[in-house]
Amino acid sequence: MAKVVVIPNYNNKLMSDIFCHVASPPANAFVSSDFPIRVAVRMDGGSMTFYANIISLVRFGCYDAPSSLCMMSHGMDGDEIVKWWIANVEGGSVEDDLCAYIFKKVDSPLPPQDGDQVETKTELF
Repeated sequence: MAKVVVIPNYNNKLMSDIFCHVASPPANAFVSSDFPIRVAVRMDGGSMTFYANIISLVRFGCYDAPSSLCMMSHGMDGDEIVKWWIANVEGGSVEDDLCAYIFKKVDSPLPPQDGDQVETKTELF
């Protein structure tokens, strides 16, 4: 059973074969041998679902959010995403750590099953 992550389609990123999503960092550390991590991605508010591998992640402080990754993820620069994070994430703070997850779509004919675990928008792990 694949973990289903719900991701908003900011910046139309889910149409790309490789895309970036900025969210809360994982609770546990990952090492290079953990990758790729296969997940099912469901577009927030939609029924589009596909499989993808998380091929890498980059952890950073909210105050130091890299504009290049934030632009790919949310269509905002680093300063804008800090303001967005504080305004839109419950308990969001400039002191939070964030993580850019790099996804690569995987060809698969099997959609996720109804019983798959669905995660929140801001926490993938």
